[in-house]
Amino acid sequence: MLRVADALGLERFHLLGMSQGGKLALHVAARWGDRVEAADEAVPVAAMTAAARRGDLAGLRALWAGHPLLRLTGAAGTETLAAMLADYDGRDLLAGRGQLYGDAALLARVGAPVLAVVGAEDTPQRRAIVAALGAQGAETRVMAAAGHLASLDQPASFNALLSDWWLRHG
Repeated sequence: MLRVADALGLERFHLLGMSQGGKLALHVAARWGDRVEAADEAVPVAAMTAAARRGDLAGLRALWAGHPLLRLTGAAGTETLAAMLADYDGRDLLAGRGQLYGDAALLARVGAPVLAVVGAEDTPQRRAIVAALGAQGAETRVMAAAGHLASLDQPASFNALLSDWWLRHG
């Protein structure tokens, strides 16, 4: 992450990670916190971890449920999101961190086309990240009437977008 931030000319940056990305974000923030700024969309990782340690799954799920990244723009994915939250047990927060690797030329090293998708109603930070990936060579798409969970907000449009992209890129 630091190499990507350096390549983009970012001395300080906002950092957010979800799921396994949260593990990486915690590692980076713990080691290089002087470069990481808080964000208005910041995930309350410390509070979530404390709830998971206490076994307060209802409290942990409530923290996620109220977070802007889980806000849907319509009803399409409501049941799926509810099922995901009901199944979430916070074990990723308790697992600690493993060995992490990074590289400044990550997109170039992938050796395959990269697609970055963002919802038009996603947070400004997420839209900026996708734009930065586009500037580095990724193909980008902004989905109308979708938030961070674009695949839940607009499942048919999201699947069509991916299908079209995969067909064009073999």
